Amino acid sequence: MKKISLKNITEGLKRDEMRMIQGGSGCGSPAGSFCYVNHGIFNCAPALKCVPKPQYPGDIYTGICY
Repeated sequence: MKKISLKNITEGLKRDEMRMIQGGSGCGSPAGSFCYVNHGIFNCAPALKCVPKPQYPGDIYTGICY
């Protein structure tokens, strides 16, 4: 059984962070679907941008992929 150390955990978290910085999990949302503005995971496909589309007053997170 592999020994789990704090170093292993932090290295894994760093890898996940880098993956998010480089464009999320690799599965972006298609055009016209909802996304979260400035979010690392729930983002659009590489050629698309997440344009803010508030669903209620003060909503700064919801967007649509264009």
